[in-house]
Amino acid sequence: MPTYSPGAVLKSPKYATPFKADITKACLIATNHAQKYVYNYIPVMTKDTLRDALNTLQMMKRNAKLQYLSLDFETTTYDYWRPETKIMTIGFCADGYNCYSIPVDHPQSPWRGQGKTIMNLLRPFFCSDIPVVGNNWKYDQKWARAKLGATINFVSDNMLLSYANDENSPHGLKYQADVYCNSGRYDKDLIWPTEFNPVTDDINHKVAEYMSMNLSKLMKYNALDAFYTWHIYPIEENDSKAT
Repeated sequence: MPTYSPGAVLKSPKYATPFKADITKACLIATNHAQKYVYNYIPVMTKDTLRDALNTLQMMKRNAKLQYLSLDFETTTYDYWRPETKIMTIGFCADGYNCYSIPVDHPQSPWRGQGKTIMNLLRPFFCSDIPVVGNNWKYDQKWARAKLGATINFVSDNMLLSYANDENSPHGLKYQADVYCNSGRYDKDLIWPTEFNPVTDDINHKVAEYMSMNLSKLMKYNALDAFYTWHIYPIEENDSKAT
């Protein structure tokens, strides 16, 4: 297993976290104790699938098995305050196995223009007393309030926990997922538009670029963001308690 040399770690503390993760991973693999992160991706494209997802959440809540949820949005640009921008998909995970993605304002979405209706159906779970985790959830909260009229019950932020645990290493979701869950590049099939420049770019043209992204690939990526966010939370949370 390739990793950084101990000398590099001693000189650059930012390599300490991935180095320790690699050593731990190697030991677990060698002893057949490595955890495998298996997921069931569910694209919510029909009323039946949406009903099944809501029923699953309701059953988990009724049986006190809904300890926490993860939530992630995929959006057009970062400018949540612009009327032209949209939430393309909503991804969530409740049990560490089933991960969902609901297309909202993508042109190929069967729910286009019904974002607030979808959010109202999800409100008993995401806007109640059930903890919701995210990665840099401050971003998702702004979009939820601006576009969906909802305030999500976000609690812990994996990005901030990562920074508190090790300020020298990167704190993005892809990095955490790869280090802790051996996810690999699960976004490798996606081609993102270039970042919006408010001085030189036309916002409508930029939004159209996002809307032309392959919906099936985007939805799976969105669902996996939520899946790994769900799994990373207890890891970062336990590390913060240990330190």
